Amino acid sequence: MRKDRNDLSVLIKGEYRKHPSYGYHALAKAIRENTGLAFSDNLCHKVCKHLGIRSKARHYQYKKPGSQHIIYENRIWNSWDTTAPLHKIVSDMAVLPYRGKLYEWTFFLDACNNSIITWDISGNRGDVKPYFKCRDELLGKIKKEELHEPIHFHKRLGRSIFFNKLQPSFPKF
Repeated sequence: MRKDRNDLSVLIKGEYRKHPSYGYHALAKAIRENTGLAFSDNLCHKVCKHLGIRSKARHYQYKKPGSQHIIYENRIWNSWDTTAPLHKIVSDMAVLPYRGKLYEWTFFLDACNNSIITWDISGNRGDVKPYFKCRDELLGKIKKEELHEPIHFHKRLGRSIFFNKLQPSFPKF
């Protein structure tokens, strides 16, 4: 029995050198296909553990929710008091069902007077084009008004991946 494990360990080492990203299931399958030996995945796991063989493959690393505040700090902190228009702007997206189809309505809202500054609607779920269109219209209004004080842009965290693409295009004050 020891001889079988020693022979298997040699085969596992050889297969691992060829494919370091393989786990013990894949190593066992490759060895079974190449040699015709009959052994369990569990035995391959035990031998790999004894030899100190671990797959070089790395899986997705979990990122804790809220990490977007590390990149873009929250400057509003639930203080919505503002004295001038276009000082604090909020973006949001709502899904609207209409005649059996879902539409995504994207809008930018001015916190000063609760008015919608710009909006766009899309029939495609997860479409980022409405955000970019609204952003361009907002930047046009900022240039037209010739604003020089800081603008606080708040994004609801529903689609923070798309917002991270938008953030660099806003002017820095």
